[in-house]
Amino acid sequence: MRSRLPAVLFVASLCVLGCSGEDGAAATPQSAPAPTTPPVTPAPATSRPTASASTPTTSAPASPDPAGKLILTERDSGREATVREPGVSIRLGHGWGWQEPRVLGGAVRLNQVNYLVDPGFTEWVVAPVRAGTATVHIEGLPQSKDKKPMDVTFTFHVR
Repeated sequence: MRSRLPAVLFVASLCVLGCSGEDGAAATPQSAPAPTTPPVTPAPATSRPTASASTPTTSAPASPDPAGKLILTERDSGREATVREPGVSIRLGHGWGWQEPRVLGGAVRLNQVNYLVDPGFTEWVVAPVRAGTATVHIEGLPQSKDKKPMDVTFTFHVR
C-alpha cells in the first residue's frame, strides 16, 4: 500500500501558500463590503390622482404597471393621458385582429413591443417626442362572427 504522506504534505503546502499574503505572512480574513442599495419603501397613498404617465387626466384611474407606467386597454378607449417618461403602454387583448395604429399629431411615437412568448395581448409603447397633442386610432377586426369591428382611440398630451 502506498503512503499518502507526500500527497497530504503537498496539499498542506498549497493551503499555506494560498492563505498567506504577498509577503508570506498569514492573510487576515476581510468581510465583504456592505451593499449600497437603499431599502425600498412604498410610496404613500394619495387621495387624488395626478396627471402623469402613471395616471390619466380623466377621473377614473387606469392601471399602472410596477414601474409606474400607465397601461391602457381597449376598455380605456376615449381616454386622455399626459405622456412622460417611461411612456404609456397600450395593451389590446387577443380575439381581435389589431390593425397598424394611426397617429394624428407629432407629439408621440408608437413602438410595438414584440415578445418571445405570447403574453395574451398586443402592446405598443407611447413615447413623448415633443410638446403637443396626439391622437392614436387602432382598428380591431373581430376574429369571431358574433362581434363587430372596434375602433380604439386615445388622446395623449406632452408638456
